[in-house]
Order: sequence, then structure tokens, then C-alpha cells
Amino acid sequence: EHAGAVAEAVLLKWRRAVEDSGRKFAVLYVPRGSEWHKPTALQDSWKAWLEAICRVEGIALIDPTDRFTAAAARGEALFADHFTPAGHRAFARAFTDWYRRAGGD
Repeated sequence: EHAGAVAEAVLLKWRRAVEDSGRKFAVLYVPRGSEWHKPTALQDSWKAWLEAICRVEGIALIDPTDRFTAAAARGEALFADHFTPAGHRAFARAFTDWYRRAGGD
């Protein structure tokens, strides 16, 4: 409970600093290889907490799950103790998808 409160305070402080400087703030969720493919409610992760905080606070949450699912369906391995090259590409595409929707160049 304390860790969640501290993490939320830090997240909101970062958002204020970023937005006060005139930039967009978003959270890019980094899933664990053992969890990303599970429904959020069944994951051993911070994802559900991040989704709730971001929803309540109006923060964009960039979730690469859709990109990971598509890559995995093509037979691409996404994790091998860290992101594989395919995992990095899927992760980067999730960010660029959001960036373009958010009005980036």
C-alpha cells in the first residue's frame, strides 16, 4: 500500500514537471515476458494499478499488448531474458502509434 502511494506521488510529480515544461506526458507500460499475454486481472504486475491511476488522473497509458499479440501471432519471439529485436520493434511501434495519435510528427 505504501509503495503504491509513493509510486503514485512520484508519477504525478513527473507529470507536473513534464507538462509544466510544455511537453506531453504518458506512461509506457513495460510488460514482463511471463505476464503480458494474460488478462490484466490475472497478471502478477503493476498493469492494473497503472491503468487505474492513469484513468483517474487522465494520463495516457501506452500499452504494447496489442503489438505484442500481433507479433506473437506471426511467430516472433518477444522475450529472451529481455526484449528480443522483435520485442523491441513491437514496443517501439506501440509508442509510435500513440505518438502519432497524440499529434506528434
